Amino acid sequence: MLKTLKTLIHHLTPKQFLTRAAGFFAERELGELTTFVIETFISIYHIDMKEAIKENPEDYKTFNEFFIRELKPGLRPLPRGLNAIAAPVDGTIAEYGYITYGRLIAAKGQDYSLRTLLGGDERVSAPFEDGNFETIYLAPSNYHRIHMPMAGTLRKIIYIPGKYYSVNPDYVERIEGLFAKNERAVAVFDTAAGPMALVFVGATIVGSIGITGIGIISPNKERKIKVTEFPAESAPTYAKGEEIGYFKLGSTVITIFGKKSVTLSPEQKSGSAVKMGALMGYVAGNASADKSPDSEAADNPAAEKPVQEETPAAEEPVQDEAPAAAESVQEEVPAAEEPVQEEAPSSEEPVQEEAPTADESVQEETSASEEPVQDEAPAAEESLQDEAPAAEESVQEDILIFDEPVQEETQVIEEPAEDPAPDETAAPQKKSCAASGRKDAAKRPRKSKSGKRK
Repeated sequence: MLKTLKTLIHHLTPKQFLTRAAGFFAERELGELTTFVIETFISIYHIDMKEAIKENPEDYKTFNEFFIRELKPGLRPLPRGLNAIAAPVDGTIAEYGYITYGRLIAAKGQDYSLRTLLGGDERVSAPFEDGNFETIYLAPSNYHRIHMPMAGTLRKIIYIPGKYYSVNPDYVERIEGLFAKNERAVAVFDTAAGPMALVFVGATIVGSIGITGIGIISPNKERKIKVTEFPAESAPTYAKGEEIGYFKLGSTVITIFGKKSVTLSPEQKSGSAVKMGALMGYVAGNASADKSPDSEAADNPAAEKPVQEETPAAEEPVQDEAPAAAESVQEEVPAAEEPVQEEAPSSEEPVQEEAPTADESVQEETSASEEPVQDEAPAAEESLQDEAPAAEESVQEDILIFDEPVQEETQVIEEPAEDPAPDETAAPQKKSCAASGRKDAAKRPRKSKSGKRK
């Protein structure tokens, strides 16, 4: 009941007079009065001035200058990919969907004619039959500059005079065909997805509608439909996200696409807030901006190059290291052979002297000889050949040793070992051990070469 009463009062209000009066004062430089009005407006609608390039209300000479304030760069990032379509304005999604039988949905239970919305010319409306649309309502607190959803070339601007009904959702639900009745400007573009139209709908107290690079379209004193066409050689071109127009004191933007040209994002919901640059949809046939081939090439041209360049690079170290490994083996083998050949003659005396040594010396030499066995296989064969005579003498002199030392000593001979250079400082200790070993061995039963004890 209350909403119905408000709608009735709104019908009786002199909307055109109020709109012209508001536009007149909004364009005047009134000094402190202008600053006071701006500060009051900021307080009522909770506007975040930190987003604006000019944060201080005193920096604006007129109210309209404040109302179409510019934002700091980077605050409205665009969706990735050439095929991604961006929301043109800040606001609230009123409705979106398909154009069916030449009609668009305005609100629940309300629709309006596409042909009437675009000025009544069937040649203009025909390319958009069975296409898609999205309506975004701009509240007074929103950023009021309009940007391109996708790159395009401006072909036509149509000014359509009309009423100045408020575009508040409450009135849209109760006033039949409101968007097709209000004063509006239609900008028609050629894009990669086909034809696209942006409809700037005027409203109560909306001072004017402007097209960037063209000028003020509304209000128009003649109050009749005016069509401005742009030939191909002089038509202005706009990039995605580039500013295309502005509202002085708010309203609504309707974006319209041709049949099967785009796919609107399913993540959108009617009644949800949206920021300029948010994902609106994709060019038809592309499920996402990140997966489309065009978007990958446009946003990250070097995305595939590292893979192609790194694959060969990964193989090169393997190829380079293989010869290096072989060389290192070849270098180590001769290096291992030389010490064995030089030390072979000098190793006979220690073997003869250490033959009767105790079990501890044999265990120490056994543990020390096991480490280089794997790395110096080639050197082991020559060491066996050089030490073979020395091994026979050690066996003859080791007849006093029990079976276990002989087995351990034989293991030392059979398993190749790197014989370190005899340490002169360690020699006296070994002789003392040998002397004690002979005394102990005298008490042990002797063993013949055949292995039988005597």
